Parts: sequence; C-alpha cells; structure tokens
Amino acid sequence: MRGRVLLVDDEPLLVATLGRVLSATGFDVDTALSGEAALDLMDRREYDVVVTDLRMEGEDGFVVLHEARSRDPDVCVVVITGHSNEEMGLEALRQGADDYLFKPFQPDELVFRVSRHAETRDLRRKVRRYERLLGICPGCGRFRWTPGPHGGGWVEVQEQPGLPEGGGLCPRCKGA
Repeated sequence: MRGRVLLVDDEPLLVATLGRVLSATGFDVDTALSGEAALDLMDRREYDVVVTDLRMEGEDGFVVLHEARSRDPDVCVVVITGHSNEEMGLEALRQGADDYLFKPFQPDELVFRVSRHAETRDLRRKVRRYERLLGICPGCGRFRWTPGPHGGGWVEVQEQPGLPEGGGLCPRCKGA
C-alpha cells in the first residue's frame, strides 16, 4: 500500500472515477460525497493525504482542510476546485493546504501529486520519530546528549527542523 487517501467531492461520478484510479495505483482510498461524511470518516481513520473539493453544500472544503489539520498536523491536504479562480487556490494554501488543482485535470496529475504528498507525509512521520528519539525539547529545540555512563546534558541545535509534540521540556524551559 502506498498510503491511505480520503477523497472528498460532491460529484459522485468524479469521486468514483478518481477513487478507482488511485486504488489501481496502490492507494487505500476512502471516498466521501460531502464534508460531513468526510469528517465522520476522519473520526474513524487516519489518512496520509486528504483530497477535497472546496465548494460543497454544508461543510465545505475549507472545513475539511481545517479539521484534517487539527486532527493531524502532518496530514497532506490537496484541494480541488471547479472554479478556476487562482485566488481560491491561493487562499487554500494560506489556510494550510499543501497543494491545489483546478478542474478539469488529468487523473494522472492527481496520482502524481498524491504520490508526492504521501511521501512527504512519510518523511514528516520519520522526522517526528527521530526528534522524539533524540529527546528534542519542544520549548527551545535543544536535544539531550548522553555520551556515556557519567553524563551528558542538553546541547544547542543551530537549526531547529520543527518542534515535536511532547517529549518533555529541558530543565531550562521548565525553569529549573
């Protein structure tokens, strides 16, 4: 499996077609015909990539985008829209989307972008895992260094690649 994808659009034929194309290329695909249905699926499963239309009745693509990000900051979100308004795509990027496509688009273009974003998601997970293993402090970005049986301490990091969730604060950030 290349990754788990949630495909959200209120056009049943488009969802069915794109779902088959993504499944045929090795993705585990769930589909939703509304924002509400997408939120329900996100309650039950974790996704690597969420592909959502922006304009839908009820909960629109911006709600899906925000909910996906609030549930999992590492999920990649690709928005699609039939309204060839570049401002709409840029607004989606400003609000946290990773990418956007204007309808109509070729299915292989979606497969390429979903593949790229599934790889990005995998790399984000690995970075977080290594940050936790290194003991990076989420407060200041320093990491714990324990070279041998007698010591170690906290070492400054010149460039902070991002702060992990949890992992414990270093003594300086705790106020000790």
